[in-house]
Amino acid sequence: MKSIECPICKQKILSESFQPGDNFACPHCRHELTVDEFQEDPIARSSLDFVDKIGWTSGIWKGGLLHLSKEHLQFLGEFMVSVMEMDQWPEDSMAKLEKRLAKAEKVRAYLKAHGMKEEIYSLNKTLLSVFISLREQKKI
Repeated sequence: MKSIECPICKQKILSESFQPGDNFACPHCRHELTVDEFQEDPIARSSLDFVDKIGWTSGIWKGGLLHLSKEHLQFLGEFMVSVMEMDQWPEDSMAKLEKRLAKAEKVRAYLKAHGMKEEIYSLNKTLLSVFISLREQKKI
């Protein structure tokens, strides 16, 4: 039996059949992992490893649960605003907002069809739908 540590939640994962290149979801935090080349002990990596390398995820996983400090939450909020271009929404026409909504749905469907996590785009679609609804009611 071999074990690896999830680079995201730091929990142990046991298997008798780890092979380099294997892709699987961590059974604890559900992040997609890939088994790296190894000599004796397998090593897993995640697409989020670059975030860990800059120290952003340091200490946010405790016992398999996510704990965000005020600074981490602020960074995450700024990241979301940037990725979803939320700062541009107030200036967008309704047609542009509808195009953004259609694009978010296409991305979500693509991710789902390819077995990838779609949460970020589901959040984008939800927030954009709320924004459009408020705009239509002339509340923003």
